[in-house]
Amino acid sequence: MTSASFCPNCGAPRSGGVFCSNCGKPFDAVNQPPPAASSAQAGRSFSVLASAVIAAGAMVVLGAFLPWITVTAAFVGTIQRSGIDGGDGLIALGVGAVIAVLGIQALVADTSAKPPTIPVIVLGVLAAGFGALEVNNVNERIQSLDPAIRDLASVGGGLWLIIAGGVVAVLVGLVLRASLKPVEAGPDWAKGPDQPPAG
Repeated sequence: MTSASFCPNCGAPRSGGVFCSNCGKPFDAVNQPPPAASSAQAGRSFSVLASAVIAAGAMVVLGAFLPWITVTAAFVGTIQRSGIDGGDGLIALGVGAVIAVLGIQALVADTSAKPPTIPVIVLGVLAAGFGALEVNNVNERIQSLDPAIRDLASVGGGLWLIIAGGVVAVLVGLVLRASLKPVEAGPDWAKGPDQPPAG
């Protein structure tokens, strides 16, 4: 048999496929992904996700300043009231600011550092839940208005933006957390002789 019929790493007979069934290493070093290229791609993906966290925080902050309730009437025009006007918007402002800061920290940190996925997810849930609670409160206030005015009032876009920002933060946090698993486990070709690749 020729040398090509044996594993260049451990000398075991080559049984076909890309990886050796004995040592788990690839038969051809060309099959190994370039570490530099893999690191660069992972770094770009991480930067995009960190930027998405910042955007989610900005959405929640902006939602605090936008209208939470809107009333439009003839001869009067549109009357709007934001979360900051009522005071409750300060909660959304604080939560959104913290989410954005966590995203900035992750963006400027070394890609080898573990991103704060759990705080981002928790704060995202808080933001979305807070927004949903305020939507319910605004609807209750609208229902308590005079019937002549009730149909002219509606939930403002600020609350919907807060909910959307919270949902984005949760989703991005989950994606970030899931992306950590393959990095920590390492690729199949990097496993030792006693750990052949799965499958």
